[in-house]
Amino acid sequence: MSTVLSPLLEAQLSELRADHEGVVCTAVGDGSFVVKVAKVDVPVGWTANQIDVWFVVPVQYPSARPDCFWTEASLLLTGELIPQNTGGNVLPGSLSTPPLRWYSWHVTQWSALGDTLTTYLQVIRRRFADPK
Repeated sequence: MSTVLSPLLEAQLSELRADHEGVVCTAVGDGSFVVKVAKVDVPVGWTANQIDVWFVVPVQYPSARPDCFWTEASLLLTGELIPQNTGGNVLPGSLSTPPLRWYSWHVTQWSALGDTLTTYLQVIRRRFADPK
């Protein structure tokens, strides 16, 4: 499978990098990519103010939308509670990461013509905005 970024993915990564330092995109060998966004702001209700986030860009992106995401396992709800709809699913590829927590969080609406990696990061932020 290809490890070369498409022009569309390159452009969307550039857009993401314009707003966030520490964006890294890694090919995982099956044609998909893992994107890490460092130091994403986390609102009140969580045990950190910022956290690193990982998500998968699927092979058929943008027709296939990103689904679910990971954070460092140390991110908990205030009171040291484990967030709902999370688990220990492994991040694809053999990337060196700290222990991670998988969030079963799904996009309800997606347009391959208008949505981007930046809009997917907004989906993740909406999950953080509702600390449960």
